[in-house]
Amino acid sequence: MADPLVIIDNAYATLRFHEAGKIIHHEMKQPIRAGAFQELLTAGLELMKKHHAIKWLSDDRKNSVLEPGDETWARTVWFPQAQSAGWKYWAVCPPAERVIGQLQINRHAKSYMQGGVEVKDFADPAEAMQWLLTLK
Repeated sequence: MADPLVIIDNAYATLRFHEAGKIIHHEMKQPIRAGAFQELLTAGLELMKKHHAIKWLSDDRKNSVLEPGDETWARTVWFPQAQSAGWKYWAVCPPAERVIGQLQINRHAKSYMQGGVEVKDFADPAEAMQWLLTLK
């Protein structure tokens, strides 16, 4: 597979786009702050729209709990737009050592599944990528 396009690379996260599989892929480097979180998801949403991408890999192993405003924004503003853009598959590597962050991801997963997104948890992002590559 060709090298992914790096869209964002800052202190909090890297956002990549894998053209071959039309996969949006973010990797958290540390717990993310409000402005950076919304910038990350908004950039990913633009990739969804531009490239008709329906797969997202979230490597959140180094993240923690989202701020309440970010969690609300993701659920009420970002997700409806991602849903309209055709998002179908979410491979997620939840925060490794942060139970509250894991619970928060689970809440998002349940909500997104109710909205038609197939969600699968992974400990290893390479396995998550392999799963996404098998999907059409």
